[in-house]
Amino acid sequence: MTPLFMLGSLRTYPEIAAAVPGTFRALMAAARHGATVLGHMFSPRRMARRVSLLSNLNVVEELRPLCVPTLIITGEPALDRVVPVQMTQEYARMWPHAVQATLARTGHFGLITRPAEFSRLITQFVEASTNDERKDVGETRTERDTDTAENDRRRRIV
Repeated sequence: MTPLFMLGSLRTYPEIAAAVPGTFRALMAAARHGATVLGHMFSPRRMARRVSLLSNLNVVEELRPLCVPTLIITGEPALDRVVPVQMTQEYARMWPHAVQATLARTGHFGLITRPAEFSRLITQFVEASTNDERKDVGETRTERDTDTAENDRRRRIV
């Protein structure tokens, strides 16, 4: 079944071509992606079972009360041929505090096609979230690090 899935994934070539400059390099990137798909066989039966397990779960109601730093990353709507960007943006309605970012020149596979830019978005988000958390708590980094070190030392002793 995986080879058929791989053929179906040709629909993602425009995303790869947009992220990787040059036709030859884009074709090589697509070939590497295809080899990865072939090398990591999946089970349609197992995937169907996972979906059926989720069918009784009301994710929206369970996740709505959470108020934790949240980053929603999407690619360009025209390039995401796996999950429509509009569906991903539904998370922003569920979590109004979430930060949204769009990764240019990619669709669903930004982690694969634009790893440096993807990492940069995450790093900036984590740094900003950490700084916001410190402001909310009213601690300085030194106080927090000292408290954490002291707590770690106590745990080792006990």
